[in-house]
Amino acid sequence: MLKENRSTSIPKSTEKHVLYDKVVCGLCHKHYIRKKLRGKYFWQCHTYFYEGKDKCPNKKVPEEVLMKIYKKEHKTLQEIVVLGDGRLQVRLDHKTYNKKWSYRPERKKNGTKTSN
Repeated sequence: MLKENRSTSIPKSTEKHVLYDKVVCGLCHKHYIRKKLRGKYFWQCHTYFYEGKDKCPNKKVPEEVLMKIYKKEHKTLQEIVVLGDGRLQVRLDHKTYNKKWSYRPERKKNGTKTSN
């Protein structure tokens, strides 16, 4: 009897993330890409990631910030433009508005974690 050759690895999902092609850099106009860093997901400018901050200095955005917008506006969301300086422009079918956000990573202070 022949043994079947079975792969034990799980294939990558072919489904696209709900934010795929929805997050755009307001500086270089490229789409943001999803990356995992220290167990958390972030969205970062394609140009910044592949060519460096000299080509595009726009910051990465925590996925939780973008998902809050998506959950509220998913029916009419066209795109989220990362303008820089902690500002996002949310473009819907019927209106556009700006939203501020801030990201401060957790830092150890006297041996304890703090979050701002």
